[in-house]
Amino acid sequence: MTQQIIKTIVKEEIRGELKPIRSDVSKIKLNITELKYEVTDIKTDVKGMKGEIVEIKGDMEEMKGEMGEIKGEISEMNGKIDKLTEIVIDFVGKSKNFEEETTVMAGQISRNIDRIEKLDLSEFGFVTVA
Repeated sequence: MTQQIIKTIVKEEIRGELKPIRSDVSKIKLNITELKYEVTDIKTDVKGMKGEIVEIKGDMEEMKGEMGEIKGEISEMNGKIDKLTEIVIDFVGKSKNFEEETTVMAGQISRNIDRIEKLDLSEFGFVTVA
């Protein structure tokens, strides 16, 4: 009987000591479950980010292509600007030549008018003004 009482007392003591440990184990299990959910959420977020990174890479490749097109268009525009510059320079040169020729012709016309006036004066005795 004493053994039975000792067994019962020891059993009760062990149960008393195990109760807080079981409670702690239950808390730890809950924490582990929560952590598993958080890890799952993080994995989902990472997968989403990977998808976004792939999308961004695709966008960047598309932008590189568009940049190449823009560079081509700029190069084409530079060629057109160079051509226009040549046309303007040519026009300015022709305008300068035209001015020089006009000045020469004006001088010739002036001399011819003077000659005509001298002829009119010598032939008719008067100068006609047109």
